[in-house]
Amino acid sequence: LGWGFAELVLTRLVFLWVGARGVEFDWKYIQKSFDANISLLHFISLAALVMMWSKRNVSHGAGVTGVLSLVLVLACYKGLLVSAAAQMLQLSSWAKLLQEAVMTLCLSLVSLQLYLGVTSLDKY
Repeated sequence: LGWGFAELVLTRLVFLWVGARGVEFDWKYIQKSFDANISLLHFISLAALVMMWSKRNVSHGAGVTGVLSLVLVLACYKGLLVSAAAQMLQLSSWAKLLQEAVMTLCLSLVSLQLYLGVTSLDKY
């Protein structure tokens, strides 16, 4: 979460603070705001995946560990995959934002399902 906060401050907050306070309105500031929210969801799901990876148990089985590994790799390389697909499809900035939102939402829902499945098996 510290990594996500540092990325937010250094890449988005300064840009919005300096640019959005100007006289002219531009849609790129709205896009950057949506992108910041998508990025926040991505970092929260990535933190949950790392937490599950560090607390994985032998009793969960190889299937859960395999799915967790696959989702963790996809979450780590999401930026590269989304950028490559947007470049190949020559998407506009709004379409690229929608593509990133859909990919992040899918990874987050899978992460949530994994979290619910893994934590329900844990006994106190």
